[in-house]
Amino acid sequence: MKRYMKCLSALLAAVLLLGGCTAQTAPEETEDAEAVTAENPVKEKKIFGAEMMTGEEINALKEGKDRLPTGDERSVLYFNGAELACLRNRRVFYATVPQPENGGWPEGYLSGPEGYRVVIDKTLVPDDPAVMIERGNSLMIYMIGETDYVVAEVIMTYLPVISIEIDKERELNGNLQGATFTLHDSASTNKNMRYAESRAEVKLRGGSSAGLVKKSMRIDLKDENGENRDMSFFGMREDDDWILTAMFSDESKIRDMTGWQLWREMNSYYPDVKGSCAPETKYVEVLLNGKYQGLYMFMEKFDAKTMELEDGDVLFKATSWDVPDSAGLKKQHARSLSYRAMEKKWPDITEKIDGTWDVISEYIRVAYETDGTGFKAEIEDVASVENQVDYWIFNNVTMAGDNTFKNAYYAVKDGLVYTLPWDLDISFGLNWNGDPATNYLYRETNCVTRTYDFQAGRRSIKYLDSAKEYLKERWTELKESGVVTAERIIANAEAHWNLIHVSGAIARECERWPSVSYVDDDLKYFKNIITDRIEWLDDYIMDME
Repeated sequence: MKRYMKCLSALLAAVLLLGGCTAQTAPEETEDAEAVTAENPVKEKKIFGAEMMTGEEINALKEGKDRLPTGDERSVLYFNGAELACLRNRRVFYATVPQPENGGWPEGYLSGPEGYRVVIDKTLVPDDPAVMIERGNSLMIYMIGETDYVVAEVIMTYLPVISIEIDKERELNGNLQGATFTLHDSASTNKNMRYAESRAEVKLRGGSSAGLVKKSMRIDLKDENGENRDMSFFGMREDDDWILTAMFSDESKIRDMTGWQLWREMNSYYPDVKGSCAPETKYVEVLLNGKYQGLYMFMEKFDAKTMELEDGDVLFKATSWDVPDSAGLKKQHARSLSYRAMEKKWPDITEKIDGTWDVISEYIRVAYETDGTGFKAEIEDVASVENQVDYWIFNNVTMAGDNTFKNAYYAVKDGLVYTLPWDLDISFGLNWNGDPATNYLYRETNCVTRTYDFQAGRRSIKYLDSAKEYLKERWTELKESGVVTAERIIANAEAHWNLIHVSGAIARECERWPSVSYVDDDLKYFKNIITDRIEWLDDYIMDME
């Protein structure tokens, strides 16, 4: 397997061996970042409010004092008053810091337990903090009290950090397990969200991806009584259900984020459907049971709220390429949760709401089992044709060959089926060999000059003049608004790429998971492939007769 050699050469070897901490109340922030102390008489700018000393001066302060053992409750560090995530067995802390606009050190304030001075060895401070952060290197600090001291490392990132501690330190598995969920976002402008903790239940999620070494997770937030607890993060909706997507298959870690951003932008120009039609997403770094797990995409769960489904509506998900027969779907009881490749995600039997299979059965029959004449006569009775064409556009812009039936949600809303995407890592020029054991991804050489066969969309365009007319109008609208231009998509992808690189997250991801797949992926390939794709697709759509 190919390895991220560029990343590995830049990493700090100690990042992954690290240790747990106990929460305490942050002391008051009393020192000014520009202050000068008796022990630090040189008038120089302090870093994060810490005292700047030489190694000799620090050793003098430590003389005669005990070094606290790892795990001591005083082994805690705060940034902007918020407790930092800490890895087990070593004192390595993650500080979410604001990204400076004009270089230099990020703004913020480090503090230790009450009565401890935070000191930095100024001879070890790098000239360019941006390089240190991007490489994933740490800053050595000391917390010195009257009788003892702590030696620690601080790794700075521009991303929030989520820590999950499963009760009794059990391994993540397919069953919901009690856990503590903690969000560390010490750079947040919302002081209440710099540190947020909740009881939770957590489990492994995914189909074939569940067999990969880096796991995606489902998180159900709970209160102390075990009841569902709604919380809002990063300006997203209030909810108790959240997803941590591993993005393991995509080496670049930009395809899921760019794809979801495109779908959200497309739906912002789609006013006839209630709901966002797309979950919100956010890059985070994750610690599980005190060990670093890497870069994840934190996102809203795709559920009834996403499409604002109501009584009588139903949400299904296709989990494989085995298109189920309509007759078998028709026979399913309203409380049935699955039939072959189709899973009913909402409502379930606890909702006490009818979850009929009748409409999805008719949709499969018309889309996959009728001839052209039957399709033309019936498709508008069972599906939103505009949505089916929109999904065809989306699939063909993203070249999402893994999402033309499988990895899609089918929402029955007001008696019509709407199709929506899921799991977008195998897209934008990548394909998969179908073997979950090797997770072999490769660059698909013919991806630019072919169509991606989402059947209900393709057949609507082929057999309905109104759908073909809508396709051209919709494509023109999206192009003129900038949504489906190569420039916009590249700009979005480049912004994601830059963030996860300058934050050091990719460097840490490479160290944690040095063998991701066989694809030597980069931003240049993404740019080239989407530029050629949009040009070809524009000609294909506008020349359609």
